[in-house]
Amino acid sequence: MKQCLKVLIGGALAAMSCACSKPESPEIPTLNIAANINCENKGSLNDIFDFKGILEPELTDSTLLSYADVRGIYGDNIYIQEDNRLMVFNMADGKCVSSIDRTGQGPEDYVMLYFAYPSPGNGDWVAWDIRGHKIVRYKPDGEFAGAYPADIECICPDGNNRWAAQKNVAEGENQVIYIYDDNFVLTDSIETPLKRYFMTVNRIFPFNEQPSLPAGDTLYVVTPQNKFTPAVAFSLGSYLSPNYKENEFDKMIAERNKYIYYSFFGAGKVAGIIYQFDNKRTLQFYSLADNSLLFSLSAPADEFFEGFTFEPEG
Repeated sequence: MKQCLKVLIGGALAAMSCACSKPESPEIPTLNIAANINCENKGSLNDIFDFKGILEPELTDSTLLSYADVRGIYGDNIYIQEDNRLMVFNMADGKCVSSIDRTGQGPEDYVMLYFAYPSPGNGDWVAWDIRGHKIVRYKPDGEFAGAYPADIECICPDGNNRWAAQKNVAEGENQVIYIYDDNFVLTDSIETPLKRYFMTVNRIFPFNEQPSLPAGDTLYVVTPQNKFTPAVAFSLGSYLSPNYKENEFDKMIAERNKYIYYSFFGAGKVAGIIYQFDNKRTLQFYSLADNSLLFSLSAPADEFFEGFTFEPEG
């Protein structure tokens, strides 16, 4: 059976109707996750996203569909990563521009890719090789364009033809974000007030063309002026997990069902939250304009998950 990778592009429409909770808006958006844990299923993805088209990667390689991540858009092209394979598709006609897998030990190869993104400057693929300890670069057509040795643990574009990166620091030390130009020349470093805890995963990722870093109940961003500032708050109440230290692994496992460990993604004025709690898997979308809950869908965590329903017109 043919499969399709449905690509949802666009922002939210006007604010939706009543939510399970609707807190007053502070200076930054505050999403009341704690109040919506047992919320009834509500909303429709059709009311949140604007459907733009369908890509069919199986026309290029049937192995591309096992787990694909949309990494960005440059011009008319959409960039998709599946593990070590990097793909570029034209959004107008759905055709594959390039599909490369340069896994290997050579100077133009990579061992294991963590994240790859299109360069905001020219659309090159830029990826961090976690095992090869380098950043590799390829033209949109797959031609090798350079490699940079890098003692980092994550990279992220910022929309201004720059890159942000993290490096390993000892537990309890303040995390630092490093700013590079598009040729990976270091231009600035930003020491954050956030401590590093090995039991807490907080990697930088792009949010509204700014590098962002989640920490507990707050999402921080790096502004174009290199200011580290809170952008979104999450009201978790008693469900907020403490910062476990490396020697508290057993305690963390024993207490894991008491807290909510969420994943955040978003664009424009819409925020997505995914978490598993009380033996349920939940996806929720919130408005960053008024903090209201736009969509919520939960399912038993032990059931096979086929995806969320989305019905394009026509």
